Amino acid sequence: MLAKKQTKLNLRIESNLNQLIDTFVYGDFYKTTTLITSEEKKLELDELSQCMSRCYERAMTRLITYHFSHKFIQNLLEIDDQNQIVTILNLYLPHLRSSHSEWFYLENIQATNNQLKEQIRDAYYSIIKTIFSFILRLLTFEPKLLIQNMFHLLNLSYKSIDIVCLNQDQFVEVLFLSFVSFTKESNYIVSLDTKLTAYNWFRFYVCKLCENIGLDENMSISNEIVKQQQFAFNIIILNELKRLKQLQQLLPTDVENEVYSSIENRKYSLNHAAIDWFIKAATVENDISIHSSKLSSKRDVELCTNQLLVFLLRCIYLYDNVRLICANIDYIEELLYIYRSSKNQITVLLALKILRNLIPLFPETTNEIAIITIKNLLDELLVSIGNSFMKQNMTSEIITELINIYRTVIFLKSPWQMMATQLIYNAIISFVNEIKLKSFNTIDTIQMNYVFASLCVFGGYIQPYCLGSIVNVYPNEESNEYDLAIIIDINTDDENSNSSEVLPYFIQYLKTNKTEWISGEKLRIEIDVMLPNLFLLININDSNLTIHSLFDALGYIIQMDTSTTESLILLELKRHCMSALCYMLNDKKLVEIFMEKPYSSFIAKLSMSDSLFKNYSLPVDLRLFNQQHLEQYCLSLNTALRFKQIIETGNDNYTTSNNNNNNQISQQTTIIEKEDNTSFIIWNQDEFNRDPLVVNALSMSALKYNGWKPYTSKSEIELFERGRIGDKNLVISSMPRNFIDSSLIKECGDKHRFNGEICLTTESETGI
Repeated sequence: MLAKKQTKLNLRIESNLNQLIDTFVYGDFYKTTTLITSEEKKLELDELSQCMSRCYERAMTRLITYHFSHKFIQNLLEIDDQNQIVTILNLYLPHLRSSHSEWFYLENIQATNNQLKEQIRDAYYSIIKTIFSFILRLLTFEPKLLIQNMFHLLNLSYKSIDIVCLNQDQFVEVLFLSFVSFTKESNYIVSLDTKLTAYNWFRFYVCKLCENIGLDENMSISNEIVKQQQFAFNIIILNELKRLKQLQQLLPTDVENEVYSSIENRKYSLNHAAIDWFIKAATVENDISIHSSKLSSKRDVELCTNQLLVFLLRCIYLYDNVRLICANIDYIEELLYIYRSSKNQITVLLALKILRNLIPLFPETTNEIAIITIKNLLDELLVSIGNSFMKQNMTSEIITELINIYRTVIFLKSPWQMMATQLIYNAIISFVNEIKLKSFNTIDTIQMNYVFASLCVFGGYIQPYCLGSIVNVYPNEESNEYDLAIIIDINTDDENSNSSEVLPYFIQYLKTNKTEWISGEKLRIEIDVMLPNLFLLININDSNLTIHSLFDALGYIIQMDTSTTESLILLELKRHCMSALCYMLNDKKLVEIFMEKPYSSFIAKLSMSDSLFKNYSLPVDLRLFNQQHLEQYCLSLNTALRFKQIIETGNDNYTTSNNNNNNQISQQTTIIEKEDNTSFIIWNQDEFNRDPLVVNALSMSALKYNGWKPYTSKSEIELFERGRIGDKNLVISSMPRNFIDSSLIKECGDKHRFNGEICLTTESETGI
């Protein structure tokens, strides 16, 4: 307690000194302007001189102490007995940085001249580098306590000049390769807790390096900081990723580990992904103080890769200059290799999230290899998105991130924006032209996949709750206030439960970093990358023509007749087109263009209840006709499909060809085998006993009979009460006789018979 009070007192003295200097030089702004006598001025000057002298004495004492300490340590290292050296250093070094802040580095001497502070800084870092060089020479054992004392001295609030001094003699690079790297073999053993300490320090140092960019007014120091940042990301971190890739290629395949890493047998999580390897190593070894073993399995390599990717993603997200540094062909190729080769879904997800931030910033180049790489990547993204809907070989996290990457490329201004936009536009237009020339059944699998992928990019994809999803958390259902959070873990066993007591999602709040399990009822998906305005997206001279063509193509698909076919693919295609239109119409001008189209009325009819009642059966688990519930229902259809085993046979296309010899039809056949009785019903085959006369009467427009209807539904009554149809007051009145054919009126009642029953028949229905 006394040490803390003394520390606060020293800080207050330093603050008062700085304030006194400012007041003496610039005057007290808050005081009234009064004449100051020469005696008062002399008193202030004497007080200031006394304070400056004490500050200078403090700085000189610290400089002499650091010079003495450096010389003492140099002489100590000349002793032959290494154990004795380590013991003395462990006793001596903690006193160089004690809780007494007056005796540490540059604390409380800011008013000292820069030359003196530079000498203190050089002497301080010389001590650290001397200790570090001694640690590297120790071959027999690891001086755990000595290393901790060294990192204790390195725990500074780094400024630009500190970073410059620290990077002299390749200090950071050697420290990383010696204690942080998971791929470099050392001549000495590094314990697990020492490795974790070094790993945390390196992350702290890089973050401080990024924060100091552009803060120093000295251009030479500022340029040096930029060079160090480029070195940290393009050399240290990138080379570590490459060495991890090489190590994984050299390691033999472990069958047991492959089973563990498969999607069916492992629950992936973003929780603790930044230190997952350390947690696994500490759990296996059961003691962080013992020596950790070398990376011996592909799973260990994946965990170490995840740690590095999490840190890289954090830096790219927080610092704009890091995105610009990493937006190069080396990083993109390395991340693409991770995406294509890794079997760990978290590794793939992290690599894709980084790619989403780097690809739009990749500069325009004349390098043909780089151009081909980006073009092939855009094509690969569409193929992967489309294949995922047919083969279901990807998790929802990966599908969502692939779509977000493509949306980001077309959303941000970049050399690749028009290339990506033209690719999905051509896919939709050519698909419709192919149908018009031939038929829907002649479309092959590849072209169909391109169309599905393009529609998903344009808004036809309904994003589910998945790892890495940003969500709005509504703690109170009655309030519209929410907090932003991210899903970092999912209990897949409880994900599809309808119980409000089940908490399947583990989230981390953005502001507080608080984590908790929560139910899906309190979450709403926050779309990470929204579809941009088409007028801004299509930056070409014939933009109106392009928009008209795109709307016409979607309208043509929606109007395709489904009464003569049972193709679920066509229904799925229509659903994606409707969802894409919903997100495309985000501008008043776009809505006006769409309303002028002849198929706008057809789409309006699809929202009417009569089309549902006449042709289809209502799904039993679809309760509300609003956008949120419809999206949830569509996701339930997708989830239900994933619970079934899909076996594809025949040709890998949608072509139906007649064989003249045996008149057999050769086409792709999809066999769905139910493994369990799922609760998701796509088409209800049960018979419904509905009175068609009542149904048709309910669907009639009230305007046809001057606002009067013989029957009405609950929803129409609610609209009536809200004032959207007629007067708010409900009045029950008899049906005017001039609207009724006399042949339709029959007797009613049990005892007192009177003409009051209206008998509707199929022949006389139109006579009302």
